[in-house]
Amino acid sequence: MPQVDRRTVVVLALLVCLCPVIGHAQSDARLWTDKTGKFQVSAKLIEHNETQVKLQKSDGRVITVPLNILSPADAKFVRELDAEPVNPFAGGEPMTPATPDRKLAPSPSGSFPQRSTTEELPTDGTEIYINVDETMPAVQPDPGVGGFQFAEFARPIEQLDAYARVSQPILVDPTVPVFAVSTHRNGNAVSPAHFGHVFLTTKSSKQPKLAFESDETFLLLDHNIAYDRSVAMIGVDSPSDRGGDLAVMDGLATGSPRVVARWHLPEWQKPGFKPKAEFATMLDGTRALVQVNSSIYCWSLDDGKCHFLIQRVPATGKVAVSAGGRFLAISVSGGTQMIDVASAELIGKIPFPGTLTPEVRFSPDGSRLAMAAGNQVAVWNLQSAGIEMEETVETPIGRLVGWVGDDALLSQFALIDLEMAQAVWKYHLPSGGKEMTVPGGFVCIDKNARPAMITSLPLPHGAIAKVKQQLKNAGNDMLLLGPGGKVSLEVSGIKGVDEQVMEDALREAVEKAGWNVVPDADIKVVATITRGEKQVLNYRPIGASFRSEGETVNLKPYRASLKVVQGDTTLWQRSSENMVPFIIRLNAGESIKHAVKRYEKADPEYFKRVNIPPKIIKPEHRSIVGTSRIQNGRWVDF
Repeated sequence: MPQVDRRTVVVLALLVCLCPVIGHAQSDARLWTDKTGKFQVSAKLIEHNETQVKLQKSDGRVITVPLNILSPADAKFVRELDAEPVNPFAGGEPMTPATPDRKLAPSPSGSFPQRSTTEELPTDGTEIYINVDETMPAVQPDPGVGGFQFAEFARPIEQLDAYARVSQPILVDPTVPVFAVSTHRNGNAVSPAHFGHVFLTTKSSKQPKLAFESDETFLLLDHNIAYDRSVAMIGVDSPSDRGGDLAVMDGLATGSPRVVARWHLPEWQKPGFKPKAEFATMLDGTRALVQVNSSIYCWSLDDGKCHFLIQRVPATGKVAVSAGGRFLAISVSGGTQMIDVASAELIGKIPFPGTLTPEVRFSPDGSRLAMAAGNQVAVWNLQSAGIEMEETVETPIGRLVGWVGDDALLSQFALIDLEMAQAVWKYHLPSGGKEMTVPGGFVCIDKNARPAMITSLPLPHGAIAKVKQQLKNAGNDMLLLGPGGKVSLEVSGIKGVDEQVMEDALREAVEKAGWNVVPDADIKVVATITRGEKQVLNYRPIGASFRSEGETVNLKPYRASLKVVQGDTTLWQRSSENMVPFIIRLNAGESIKHAVKRYEKADPEYFKRVNIPPKIIKPEHRSIVGTSRIQNGRWVDF
C-alpha cells in the first residue's frame, strides 16, 4: 500500500467534514430575476430587510438589490422568509484575491473585476446620423425604478470656496431615499483641503456620510441602482471640468465604494482644449452613454467596446435618456430626434414649433417627453405618437428642470401647469443648475449656502394648490387678451432699419398668436430696435498662449425689444441683443474684424420669430401667482 502524506489525510478529512456545508450552500442558490424579466443571476440570499436583499453570486461577489426591483415571485419569496427562523451562520464576506489585469466580455450579472491599466476608449462604433424627418412612431413607455419614498430634509455638505465644484444630486436608493453628491476643487486651487469627496445623505442622517475620498479631482456623473454601479470623471483639471479619465465605481449604496475601472477619453492627448464629459448615464452593469464634447458614445466599460456613436450633438440640456435607459432624445432645430439604444437605430423625429432647439425631459413613467425653449412648451405622448399639449406661455421658461407629477413641469423660473398651459407659481432656483425633480419633490445642491447644502423639498408646496384652484375657477374671465383679441401695432427703428419690414414681421407674429390687428385697439404691441453701448472684444487664435495680446475689435450691438402694453402698463415683454460668440470660425481670407461685423447687423425680421403668448392674464389674476426661493433649507414665499 502506497504511503499517504499526513497533510493529504488532513485535507481529505476537512473536505469530508465540509461536504454537507458545501452541498447546503449550493442548494440555497436560486435564480433571481428583475421585474422587467431582462436580467437574471444565480445567487444565494445572505441577508434581507424590508427594502433590499444582499445576494452572493457564484463568483463570490456580494451585491445589494432593492426589493422593489425584483420580480413579484422573488419579492414574495423574500417576504415569506420573515416567518422562518434566521440562520445565525449565514452571510460572511468573501475573500478578495488579487485580480489579474484582463478584459472581460459583458456579463448579465454585471460582474466587473478591477482593471489596473488605463486605455483610450475607442470611437470605431456604428455611427448614427440624426437627420431624419419622419415623425416618431408609437412606442411603449420606458419606466425606471419605482418605489420612491419622498423625504424632506436639508443637510450641510461642507464648506466650499470659490474653487470648489459640485455634482448633480444622484439618486442611489429610491426607497429610503439615499442621495449622493461629489465635491472637488480644481487642480489649480490654492492650498486645496482635498481634491475629491463623495457624500451620501438621507433624512435620518444628521449629516452626510463621507463615503469616498480621492487624491484626484472626482466628479460623480450617474448611478445605476440595480447594479450599484456608478460612472464618474476622475482627474479633471480645469474650471470647466475638462480632461481627466472616465471611472467606474462599485458599491456606492453600501457606503464603501471603490473604483474598479478607469479609461482615457478619446483624444485625451490632443493639444488645445481637453475633452469634456458633458453627461453620462449608466444603462446597466456595463454599458454607459457618455457625451464627450459634441459626440455621444455607447461604450461597454468592461471591455471598452464602442457600440455606436452620434456626432454633432448640442450642448447639455438638449439631451435626455428615458428612465429605463431604452430611448435617447437629442434635440435639433425644430424638434427632437429619438434613438432606440438597444437596437442602435434612429426611430423618428418629434416636432417642436418653430426653429428653436428645445431642452428635453422624459416623464418618470417613460410615457411622455416634454420639450421647452424660449416661452414655448410641448408634450409628446410616446404611446399615441402625438402632441398632447403645445403652448406659448406668458412666463419665460429658462432651464427645464423636470416633471412634477404627471401634470406639471418645473423650469428655472416657474412651475407650469400642463392642463392650464400657464405658470401657476414662480420659483427662483439656486444658480448652477445642480438640481433634479423627484416624485413629490425637488432636490438641489446649494453651493452658495454657508456651508453648502443638499436640500430635498416638497413640490408643489404650500399655497400652490389654492392658487391653481383660483385660476381654474376664473377660467377665461382671468384673460385680458386671448385668441381673437384685438391689438394695434407700433414700430420704431433707428437709421438704416426698414420699419416696414419690422411691421410686416410683427404682424405675422401677432396673427400667429391668434390676435386680430385693429388700428385703434386699446392694447398695443410695440416693437423697437435701438443701438447698444460700444463693446470691446479681444480674440486669440485657438492654442495661442494666454500671454498673447490677440486682436481687439469694437462692436455696437443692436437691441430689439417687444412689448404688449395697455396705456402705461406693460403686460408682457421680450428683448434680444445680437451677441458675438466666444469662439468665431473665420471664413477663408476673412479677418476677425469682418467676422464680428457679421454679428453686428440689425435684424428687423427678428419679430417674426418671437413667440407671443396667445393669452395675457389680467393684472389682478397675475398678482395671485406667488414667488418662492430656497432659504436656510426651506421654501420662502415673497
